[in-house]
Amino acid sequence: MSTLVDIALGTTTATDGQIVVVSGTAGIGKSRLLAEAVHRLSRQGRAVALARAAPIERDFAYGVVRQLFEAELRAGTGTGRERLLAGAAAQAAGVFGPDAAAAGPLGDLAVLHG
Repeated sequence: MSTLVDIALGTTTATDGQIVVVSGTAGIGKSRLLAEAVHRLSRQGRAVALARAAPIERDFAYGVVRQLFEAELRAGTGTGRERLLAGAAAQAAGVFGPDAAAAGPLGDLAVLHG
């Protein structure tokens, strides 16, 4: 596995995280690299959030954000959901609601901040 990914996986703790962006042409092994990283993290009991920014989502507001957080927010109920949408994140709550248009326009700074 890539040394940079090994470093990211090795330095992530329970109180902080790492972001790894993998970019390249088709067929060079990006999906395999990510699958191995997810496998390693899962074996360690760590949480992993994955998203793919596909061209079809270009006009779908907050598509990648939804991919990263929607499953956990849907699973969270009561205080769990409240904890996830506390503080500044409360401004983005509409992005995850049944009527995502309520989140405001794509450039709404409050939503982007949340």
